[in-house]
Parts: sequence; structure tokens; C-alpha cells
Amino acid sequence: MRPRDAAKIGQLVLDRGQWNGQQIVSAEWIAQSITPRFQAVGYFGGTLFYGYQWWMGRSLAGDKEIKWIGAFGWGGQRIFIVPELDLVMMTTAAQYGQPKEGLAAIDILSNIVIPSVRDAR
Repeated sequence: MRPRDAAKIGQLVLDRGQWNGQQIVSAEWIAQSITPRFQAVGYFGGTLFYGYQWWMGRSLAGDKEIKWIGAFGWGGQRIFIVPELDLVMMTTAAQYGQPKEGLAAIDILSNIVIPSVRDAR
């Protein structure tokens, strides 16, 4: 899958199942899929929740907590959705089997992208 196609999946979730004004996936199913079902303490150094194939986490931007939804693929492929900022971020990597696989993507999201978008608003 090309990065732009993965980002489209993120946009579809951000738009509650709509694509170009058409309801492609039920908004109810999107809501159910991003509802926390399991708590994973310590994963990626924090507390994450897991829904139906989606992770839910949070990042700090200054003194504000910003919630995000993420899809984590093997080797560091990541889709992040930040509803509060109307933002989708997709990263690719080749960190297959590395101990800290994918941590760079969360670092970029939390320390570069979120503060930049938040400050631009």
C-alpha cells in the first residue's frame, strides 16, 4: 500500500466513514472501532488503549493533552489521526524487528507535528 493510500484510510476514519461526501463506512462502525476495548500499560512507554485494529493514545503539547488514534504496521508504518486538530499523519519506516520499532513516528507526531499544527491555529 502506498503512503498516500494509507493516509486515505486515516482520512476516512477522521471523517467518520465519509469520502468525498459519500458515506462509505457506517459512522457507527467507525465510532465502535475507535472505542477502547483493552488497556495496554507500558506499551511504547505509556498507556494506550486498543479498539478494533486501532490504538488510542495521547501526546502532550505544552500543558495540553491531545488524543490521537493510530494504526501501527510492521516495521514502523504508522497512521495517526488527531481529531481535535483535523489532522492525519502517515509515516513509513524499515525498522523491522527493531526493539524500538516505530517510536520515531510517535516522537515526530508528539514533538514536531502536533505543536506546529496547534500553534498555527
